[in-house]
Amino acid sequence: MNVFLRSIILTVLLVALGAPCALALYPPHDATNGISCANCHYAGASINSIGFTNMCHSCHKPGGVAQMEPFSLVDAASIFQNVTSKRAGTLVNSSHNWAGDLSVPRAGAVAPTNPLLNYAPLVGLSCERCHNIHNPPESATNSAPFLRMLNDRDQMCLDCHSPRNTVNQATGSHPVTMTYTTAIKKFARYTTKFYLTPVNANPANSTSAMKLVGGQVLCSTCHSVHFADSNSSTFDNRSASLLGRLKPSEGYLLRTDLHGATPNAVNICSNCHKGYTAHNGRNQNVQCADCHAGHVDEGDGTVPNVWLVRRYMTYSTALTGKVDNRNLLIPTNFQSMATKNYRDANGTAGVCQACHSLPSSVAEHSQAAVNCNDCHTHAAAWSATGGGCTTCHGQPPSVNVAGGPNGYAAGYTGANEALSPHTTHVTTLGYVCNDCHNGAVHKTGFQQVFVAPIGLGATNTTPVYAKLGQSCATTYCHSNGVVAGRVSGSPVYTTINWKDGNGTILGTSTECLACHGGSGTSAKPMATGSHNAHVTTYSLGCKECHINTTTNGASLVAGGAHLNGTGYQNGLDVKFDTAGKSAAGVYNATIGNLG
Repeated sequence: MNVFLRSIILTVLLVALGAPCALALYPPHDATNGISCANCHYAGASINSIGFTNMCHSCHKPGGVAQMEPFSLVDAASIFQNVTSKRAGTLVNSSHNWAGDLSVPRAGAVAPTNPLLNYAPLVGLSCERCHNIHNPPESATNSAPFLRMLNDRDQMCLDCHSPRNTVNQATGSHPVTMTYTTAIKKFARYTTKFYLTPVNANPANSTSAMKLVGGQVLCSTCHSVHFADSNSSTFDNRSASLLGRLKPSEGYLLRTDLHGATPNAVNICSNCHKGYTAHNGRNQNVQCADCHAGHVDEGDGTVPNVWLVRRYMTYSTALTGKVDNRNLLIPTNFQSMATKNYRDANGTAGVCQACHSLPSSVAEHSQAAVNCNDCHTHAAAWSATGGGCTTCHGQPPSVNVAGGPNGYAAGYTGANEALSPHTTHVTTLGYVCNDCHNGAVHKTGFQQVFVAPIGLGATNTTPVYAKLGQSCATTYCHSNGVVAGRVSGSPVYTTINWKDGNGTILGTSTECLACHGGSGTSAKPMATGSHNAHVTTYSLGCKECHINTTTNGASLVAGGAHLNGTGYQNGLDVKFDTAGKSAAGVYNATIGNLG
């Protein structure tokens, strides 16, 4: 016969005969409070005899004999939403679940191995799995309150949750059983990233402080077992429960806030980890726990995520609405310390892509070899602080110093940016980075020009940039404007020095001639169409027919019809000067284009 059943039968007989209990009862479970063996040991009784609750809860409930230590059904944590019809009302989720299976892979829970926690009469998860009222409240072999064994170093926690007994986050769970100060020293490069002593989100509340047991980080450093609503504004004790002051929570049983009250307030991560701020560039208020979890070991056979990035991104914000990418499995990208994939080319498996669709208007977003953290750093809360590109270099670089907002990228040793044509190209002529740098692999080198020419660069030729001499050749921009097949004549190109080349063309008295030359000039003849007759025979200036391009025949009109790559399609940007000799002129673009 089962030992436990024999003890019940014996106890019932003893009670029936008026004999004292065979096992000791300790206050408050004693006759002083009207408690006898018969309160628990009666015919047909078992530990789990009352369904979702259990024997202990028959007294430890509002209105019960032990109502001063109350536990309502809504208090039992339901982190995986295993709610039953018996749990009506708003879930507070403030106590370790006291009913259910022992093996819960998602919680890193398995059946305990210690015989004190794992003997035959105990069925499933229950209060009695951890507590035994026949033990002294506190002794050399067990801990108060009536625990079955010592738990002064979280021995009971680490027995049932043995998959999470690790000192290495690469297993998919936050390290435990490590001395806090030793752990900081172990990760020397992160020394400045930890507080020497954990801070408290609410210094007035001692129960919201991180608990270092003997100086060690343990399960109980972050978690409490009962009366824990993951809120630093409430005291985690029975008084708060009796007064109804515990807040509804998600069941994580944290001592403090999963999310700080404000974006950069202390939360469950930042009370130890310092130097990180919320991802809040546009008031998103994305905090540590939105991307990271203390445990990502779901026990399903997949390789753990070594950086504790959540397996799925689920986030709500007033800015973007509900984000619930339950089909985006993250950990395959974070299976080694060296691999940190923030995005992939398909837009399906990068951690940033859980929430972000990458705008194609930014050149770097189209480069498969570039990771988000090339520009968006963790230390800057994943924001390109200071204005995007200008965080690292000018857009364009305009002064000869390293770094943003106006200098060159650190590590560049090329041209003197105060003398380079960058400013002219962007500010005066209105070019964008991609006009010359499309296809360049960002942050892996410099002077990557015309890698994959588009727009003006690919209008009618293959442009060439000589890195050694720092000069541009065969570019439409520095040509006589002839496009083969559209205008009679041949394209002729001018090679322009980039290094110290600012002002080589613009701002000179021969600004137009630098590329277009003049009629009869052997190097750059303007022999297209009727240019020779107009310029040489009739002495007409450029402005007579191209007033939107130049008003003096020497310099360009800022933002005018020039270098837009469409002149050969819209009448060679012909616009007559209404105040000049050509005021009454009419231009037939179709015939004119045939020259």
